Amino acid sequence: MSNAAPPDPKLAYLFEQLRALEVRRNYFGQLFWNTPSYFVGFIVLFLGFVNSGEGQLIWWTLVVGGLALLFFSFIALRLKGTQDEIEACIAKVEAQIGEHLAINDFLRMPKGRVTGARFQVVCAFFICGALLIALGLYLHDSHIVIGPGG
Repeated sequence: MSNAAPPDPKLAYLFEQLRALEVRRNYFGQLFWNTPSYFVGFIVLFLGFVNSGEGQLIWWTLVVGGLALLFFSFIALRLKGTQDEIEACIAKVEAQIGEHLAINDFLRMPKGRVTGARFQVVCAFFICGALLIALGLYLHDSHIVIGPGG
């Protein structure tokens, strides 16, 4: 005979909820950290299509690359927001588990900072996108030709 107490269904539910939230957080985290590789892939494809041996098209490549970075900064911002929401839910579930177990110093996952790495990536995407667009428009307006056609 086992002297173990029957499992608490509320505690089991909370732990299952915690596991599901952690899986979602990891999924959105992977999407977030893959956005730079999506951008690089996009630019490589675009350069392959545009590369006709004429330097006049470099301004267009810079503008399209800048627009792509602005688009990816928006995607990264949305993914960051989703991860922040999931982290808040995880904190609530962890608090409920701590209360249910009557543990005051229940170990909790650290919360990401507002100006942490994810925020910095979003800012870098946005700033680099704006700079690429500005440089492309400057090259177009000043008729500077870079490359074999120059």
